[in-house]
Amino acid sequence: MHGSNWVAAVSAGSAGDIKRDVSSPARALASAFALTIVSLIATSAARAEFAYVTNVDSNNVSVIDTASNTVTTTVTVGSRPVGVAITPDGAFAYIANLGSDNVSVIDTVSNTVLSTVPVGSLPFGIAITPDGAFAYVSNRGSDDVSVIDTASNTVIATVTVGDNPLGVAITPGGAFAYVANAGPSNVSVIDTATNTVSATVPVGNGSAPEGIAISPDGTFAYVTKLFTDDVAVIDTANNTVIATVSVDSVPVAVAITPDGAFGYVTNRGSDNVSVVDTASNTVTVAVTVGSSPEGVAITPDGAFAYVVNGGSDNVSVIDTASNAITATVTVGDFPLGVAITPAQGDADADGVQDALDQCPATAVPESAPTSGELGQARYALRRGVTFSMGPKAKTVYATTDTAGCSCEQIVAALGLGKGHLKFGCSNGAMKAWIVGLP
Repeated sequence: MHGSNWVAAVSAGSAGDIKRDVSSPARALASAFALTIVSLIATSAARAEFAYVTNVDSNNVSVIDTASNTVTTTVTVGSRPVGVAITPDGAFAYIANLGSDNVSVIDTVSNTVLSTVPVGSLPFGIAITPDGAFAYVSNRGSDDVSVIDTASNTVIATVTVGDNPLGVAITPGGAFAYVANAGPSNVSVIDTATNTVSATVPVGNGSAPEGIAISPDGTFAYVTKLFTDDVAVIDTANNTVIATVSVDSVPVAVAITPDGAFGYVTNRGSDNVSVVDTASNTVTVAVTVGSSPEGVAITPDGAFAYVVNGGSDNVSVIDTASNAITATVTVGDFPLGVAITPAQGDADADGVQDALDQCPATAVPESAPTSGELGQARYALRRGVTFSMGPKAKTVYATTDTAGCSCEQIVAALGLGKGHLKFGCSNGAMKAWIVGLP
């Protein structure tokens, strides 16, 4: 039993849910290279959260471990990297390179560039849809937005917007992309289903909007305006400005806390961050940071705001409970953008994050093999995250290799014989499953 037929069989049985169909074992065994790639991707399950910071003048990206607030590696990308966004599963970082008119795609496990995607002229802002399927890139030189299919890393659409588009943000449901156009001082609203502009929202003549962020519930878009020292609040239901919040000098970027309670606005001209109470749309405090603060991102738990200081080549870490600086991290030359890898849960505690887990209901120990004794070169998941091995088994497998699936789940998915349940999974079965994974 192969193909779509096994999905229903597994769901009806005791092996737990499995997310995805795979091809036959014979086809799956065709590529040993795929095995290596899958293992690398799955390894990201155990990773902590990292902040990716673009350094415009050093043409690279600093990777900060947010647990220790140290730079763990630096990744060379294209010319003059500015915008950065990370896929929802945390597997890839997309970097907009202003100077080379392309986007670098970084594998966050190996921190190497896997692909380079040509886009429009002077790409600046970037945002990724909640399902991770598309990246929207604003091109300030060609006045449009490139839509990248993240599966193939090719541009599948180009959407004309206003003059000098800068910041991009996507609604939580993924239905709309909001683009700040500095030239005409408005915001283009792109319908992501058709990739057409469905609305244009004026935010104040001569205000030069740059940064944009959307509240977690999708009800409001917050737009920083460089020339008027304030933030426009757009009601996304009717796409009108319903409030304007005065901040400090030359507001550049904005990020909203995960609970939606506060907005953190970087002010390039006054070297500080305005903390906006979104309930009252008033500033509660201004936090002094480094020189010329640019980008800002907030950790998934909302505990810290990471502020990139373009003039002092460092990152200020703000404790959002006290709004005090708790760390300063030196990065590259003229840092501008920042994004933080999303939180990754592990609901069934099998060592594989939920976003990568193909079997989200894995039980340890599993019931296979039913006889209790493993065959000579067989495998079963009996404790922890590493498969128990028969006396003659040679290859060590862990749940990070099988995308969170146990032997009995693999047997059900591939439609294998009862011998695999009686003696454990063979090495061939393990390889067939692993190579067939996405």
